[in-house]
Amino acid sequence: MSTIQTPLPGFEAALIGLAALAVVTAQFLWPFAEHVNVMTHEGAHAMTASMLGFPVLGIRLNQDATGETSYLAPASGLRRTVTSFAGYLGPSAFGLGAAKLIVLGHITAVLWLSVVFLVLLLLNLAPASFGFISVPAAIAALCVLIRYGSAGLMSSCPTA
Repeated sequence: MSTIQTPLPGFEAALIGLAALAVVTAQFLWPFAEHVNVMTHEGAHAMTASMLGFPVLGIRLNQDATGETSYLAPASGLRRTVTSFAGYLGPSAFGLGAAKLIVLGHITAVLWLSVVFLVLLLLNLAPASFGFISVPAAIAALCVLIRYGSAGLMSSCPTA
């Protein structure tokens, strides 16, 4: 069995594009997109801090689509600057990486990597964070998509 999926039919690709357009133009859907952006932003801070040797103390995701990542680091220095800057590149970097994997035919891998990153985010949430609602909801949405998406996605997923 091949792990590379076939390209989406044009109609399905157009529907996905229209759904993305709806999310960014419909005011009632925009807060959901903002929360996903904050998850990625704060996750990038935490991942970079961890890779640069700073212990991550916790990530707080707030209901108003803001967040904060706490980590032990000196007050200044190159590693601190890189860690602070990384959050702003996180959403774009993840999107570019996902797009490249999709172009290479690894659609399911993108979804599973998203689930893995969200689980890591969930494990690092600070107490009383709104993330305890939004992150599991995002994980559940991805799992539903993986399980019940198109036939091409379903054929590569384990069945229960």
